[in-house]
Amino acid sequence: MSIALGTPRDEPLLRRMARLGDRGLLQSGLIGALRKARYERRFEAARGNVKMFRGIYDNYDAAAASAPGTHPVGWDNVSSAKRLEHERLRVFSSDYPTLFWLSRLLADNSFVFDLHGNVGTAYFAFRRLLPFPANLTWLVHDVPAIAEQGRLLARDEDAPGLRFTSETDELPHADILLIKGAVQFLRDPIDFLMHSGRLPRHVLINKVPIYDRDPAVTLEANGVAFCPYHLLNRRQFVATFEDQGYRRVDSWLNYDLNCYIPFYPEYTIPTYSGYYFVRETS
Repeated sequence: MSIALGTPRDEPLLRRMARLGDRGLLQSGLIGALRKARYERRFEAARGNVKMFRGIYDNYDAAAASAPGTHPVGWDNVSSAKRLEHERLRVFSSDYPTLFWLSRLLADNSFVFDLHGNVGTAYFAFRRLLPFPANLTWLVHDVPAIAEQGRLLARDEDAPGLRFTSETDELPHADILLIKGAVQFLRDPIDFLMHSGRLPRHVLINKVPIYDRDPAVTLEANGVAFCPYHLLNRRQFVATFEDQGYRRVDSWLNYDLNCYIPFYPEYTIPTYSGYYFVRETS
């Protein structure tokens, strides 16, 4: 039975397993120990395009320290750099709210800072549906291995305005901050968003695992690496922007994304979220 849930058709199974876990029917004793050992073996050996979660940890470093030795930890490696190359040709249903707002913002704002934007997946996918302005600068930020792979792709494809960096020094000069499915991988998302200097006026954040309980960290297996993965508190997350003078313009749900952590059903997030924040000019 697969635990790598990630599509709407999995939700009934997800709810069923969470219910069983809440009742403790499969958690304790010999059955619970066998289930946990079996899942640990599957987690350690995860391959291919999977999204599996294991454990709840106090912080990012504790989650990273718990990772098995079968894959590297984090994204700064060749396997992770090549993992999402194919997604640069795809637009997912959860991308459309971001596309909607970009279609209105790009006419007057030509500098996008794409935080942890992988190999430019959003740039390549979105340009098929959006008229990019001729003077567009789309700066993708990511770890060195992924940024280098992105440069190689951009060199081989016609990608005007696309650049890559592993630094954040140009972030305050951007018009739009785009964070697509990446905020949960930051070492400290709240601290980063609060202390990165002046953030751009427009902030689009999508595919966030967010809920109404205390924040936590789990460990994700994505088939090529293990990555600490934040589960964010909704009120705290929104307040991070409001405290800096941002107004929430829009929010939405990503029905094609969910998080289920075996043996920790209380941390289930059935749908991810997205937000558009704007800071009014003084």
